[in-house]
Amino acid sequence: MKKPANTKRIFRNICKENNLRYKLDESGNPISPTRKRKFDDHLYWDGHVDKIGVYVERETNTKYNHIKKKLLSVGCEVNQDGDNEGTFYIAKENVLVVAKLLGTTKNEISEEKRAAARERMKKLWASGAMKK
Repeated sequence: MKKPANTKRIFRNICKENNLRYKLDESGNPISPTRKRKFDDHLYWDGHVDKIGVYVERETNTKYNHIKKKLLSVGCEVNQDGDNEGTFYIAKENVLVVAKLLGTTKNEISEEKRAAARERMKKLWASGAMKK
């Protein structure tokens, strides 16, 4: 399969459109990591035009099989299946369902709440309550 030019930008746009976390891993490849520090789950881009990769790992075979069943029930296809870890593919149209399951979505906060929090922090810094 021929990969389109600048695929990292395509994945970044998918993350932006779906309000997903985005960062580069140690190799410089784009991923959408989980917020859950206990797990190393993430969505990843390997150049497929119509699919997103999903990586999950659990400490026991039972826990892995449980998350695997959930992923398969929302439409994931198995790519590699190990004892405690595996990779899957999901159609781009269904990526948000998997992202919510794995916790790779950003916190949703309204612009009004964000502005109010920004103003509170400005006041705290100006009053000297927050020191460097």
